[in-house]
Amino acid sequence: MNTIQRIEFTVPIRTVSEMNSRDHWRVKNARKKAQQEEVAIAMHNAMVRSRIELPCSVRMIRYGQKALDSDNLASSFKGCQDVIAQKLGVDDGDTAKVKWLYEQQPTGTRNYFVRVEICSIGR
Repeated sequence: MNTIQRIEFTVPIRTVSEMNSRDHWRVKNARKKAQQEEVAIAMHNAMVRSRIELPCSVRMIRYGQKALDSDNLASSFKGCQDVIAQKLGVDDGDTAKVKWLYEQQPTGTRNYFVRVEICSIGR
């Protein structure tokens, strides 16, 4: 299995602030599961027979109609973060192995997606 320094992929999902969402728990759970499946497939395709050298940084960029404030932005990425950490083989709270970065780009249109960039951090 090759060790790579960087991967990038785009996932056609809409992330929403789970902290402000008033959806029923089943709706929230279904949304999270669908997001995680999409991220897992995109990450798998980007990493074919490779693995990222740890430690690394994971930068997630949300593209959507409106901007979210910083805590809502982080909560909107929770499902994505969980599956990325799982695919990297780390705990998502292990800051020695993974640094999480959250950004957003309001588009003013109803075109939603997430761009993920994973880069090894030199020791």
